[in-house]
Amino acid sequence: MFRKPDPTLPSTPSRSATQGAAFSVIGADVVITGNIRSSAVLHLEGQVVGDIECAELIQGETGKIEGAIRAEIVRLAGRSEGVVETRALFVESTGRMTGEITYETLAIAEGGELQGQLASRGAAAEHVIDAEAAADDAEAAADDDQDVLKLEDAAVLEDEQNAAALEDTQETGS
Repeated sequence: MFRKPDPTLPSTPSRSATQGAAFSVIGADVVITGNIRSSAVLHLEGQVVGDIECAELIQGETGKIEGAIRAEIVRLAGRSEGVVETRALFVESTGRMTGEITYETLAIAEGGELQGQLASRGAAAEHVIDAEAAADDAEAAADDDQDVLKLEDAAVLEDEQNAAALEDTQETGS
């Protein structure tokens, strides 16, 4: 019934060795009303109405979130509305985010959209980018009818210096 472990076979990794690799999936047919808290990487294809706190959030194109997101890394390919607090935010070409975003690193793929307020962690308190105002500036410069921030080329805003360069570009219309 019970056997001794075979020393020629590799041992099963301990819980602590696999802890960082934990992965949870919420399928496209799942709707959750309530908060989610996990130490795992969370892949979301379904809908969540509530707050999400996890190690890393990967939102698929069918994913929808209404609530706060707090994770080290956030990748958005679906629609999200609320507050995001993260070290690194990646908005994919199909991603649409509306709300308040606090980040250290921000990358937006061509076609990705942000609307709301952006604040870089570690930046001066007055350093807040109002994405709607930035979009209005871009609209005036390009005679565009859209009121969301759309970056035609992939953009990375990593610190206050990059944000200032973005503001200068929008002011000059270049």
